[in-house]
Amino acid sequence: MLPACKTRRLYDRVRRLSVCTALALVPFALHANNGNGNGNGNGNGGGGGSNVYNWTGSPWYNGWSSGSNWAGGTAPPAQYNDPAAANAILNFGTGTYSFNDGWIHTQKEINFGTSLGNSTYTIDNNSSEKIFKFTNSPVISVNHTGTAIINSGIDLQDDILITGNHGGTLVINGAVNKGWQWDPVAPTGGMTKEGNSTLILTGSENNNLNSLTIEDGTVILDKSNGATAASGNISINGGTLLLASSNQIADNTQMQLGGGTFATGGNSEALGTLTLSSSSTIDLGESGTLAFADSSGTNWSGTLLITNWGSDEEGGVSQIYFGSDASALTADQVNSISFVNPDGYSPGIYGAKLLDNGQLVPYANFSVIPEPSTVMGGILLSLGAALLTWSQRKKRSQAP
Repeated sequence: MLPACKTRRLYDRVRRLSVCTALALVPFALHANNGNGNGNGNGNGGGGGSNVYNWTGSPWYNGWSSGSNWAGGTAPPAQYNDPAAANAILNFGTGTYSFNDGWIHTQKEINFGTSLGNSTYTIDNNSSEKIFKFTNSPVISVNHTGTAIINSGIDLQDDILITGNHGGTLVINGAVNKGWQWDPVAPTGGMTKEGNSTLILTGSENNNLNSLTIEDGTVILDKSNGATAASGNISINGGTLLLASSNQIADNTQMQLGGGTFATGGNSEALGTLTLSSSSTIDLGESGTLAFADSSGTNWSGTLLITNWGSDEEGGVSQIYFGSDASALTADQVNSISFVNPDGYSPGIYGAKLLDNGQLVPYANFSVIPEPSTVMGGILLSLGAALLTWSQRKKRSQAP
């Protein structure tokens, strides 16, 4: 469990956005503030081959299995291995409380409704086992502007989609694992983030995922006690992956940048190879060391922008490495990298140079691209000079 109140400033440079998340996680108590309305429906029933269940109950242990806690008087399947559970869609968007549970539940989808507003809605676990098992193309959606907190690990028997388009936040405080805790082998078990919401993976237990894919929004890795937040390959096709502390990613994890931002938050991290499939950004946060494995054998397409690079006389406040020597990137890869306003240099965009120890630094001899206003001023001056020269030549040619 997290402390009763934990407020962390998670980042201040990703798109100049500051996020301050207050996590009021009270052990063995689950509640939603300002939650009212009817959620996503008034009753339970089938739809598209799925069974929909709307929570309306009060918090007590094992309240899940009581029909009086669900609209329409029917509870979801109680047994985790009940085939009907694989089609269960659970909606939380009504009442002032949810549940504190210790049983293991299987479901396809969990939705936190818009009627929760800006409230914090918490699901606590009264058991040492993970209480949620997701299967059948599962989804967790945060549709309110507040925070939804799951104080439990979850198991994935299929790839899961985390989504939400109202700027809300989902916190998963526990281990997220592919497979099933008693049968850890699973062909799939990845996580995809879509929508403009924020996902925070926290807790003190390792996550074990096949993959992490970010299409939009922000994913924050915030594990403690040396636990791993991300294993398996990482793809950032949009949005931002942000480190809240160092050493959140497994060292052999391969990263693919396809249009998003990898922000270290000033923390240190070691990864496997880097692939660039579209122009992307690495934000170093002005401190820490980011180390990739030798990536000379991976495909690169587009431009890699590096921001918040800083240096001092001791060799650098923030550093980025590829492998351990100057052969860890090809010449074409190095030429596709640009440093934006690096510390210690005049403002502008600089090229890159890979040193003999694998450190990537701004290349001062590169022709600096100044600010857009300066470029436009130079163009206008050049046009003016050309026009003046043409006018003078014309006058001379017309002279008797």
